[in-house]
Amino acid sequence: MMSSPTQDQIISFEMPEVKIGTPVSFHPTGRDEGTFPQLAFVVRISRTGRNIMLRNVNGGINESVRHIDDPKLEINSDHREGGAWDFTDEYKRIKEEHAEMLSRIERLELALTPKTKKAE
Repeated sequence: MMSSPTQDQIISFEMPEVKIGTPVSFHPTGRDEGTFPQLAFVVRISRTGRNIMLRNVNGGINESVRHIDDPKLEINSDHREGGAWDFTDEYKRIKEEHAEMLSRIERLELALTPKTKKAE
């Protein structure tokens, strides 16, 4: 088991940016402890930006869901009660592919940009 998070870790944690409608993996137990995650969609982001509301594919609503990396999930079961979320593997794959394409485009643009001559 991990050690308790420090106050600095708790304060400095920022939930990853997520948009309403994004499909995510919902872990009912708060961390992946041998249970299969459920597919859910982001319905609302809290005022504080520290947790979200999800609607799972069965129609259920899960409130006050923290990101799976949130250090508060390590504190006690009350923080895990709402479950935890993470981006789906497919979302992560597409995000990585998108970043790679942008990088390739940037390199192509640089290669095609005429070199300016230095003033002599």
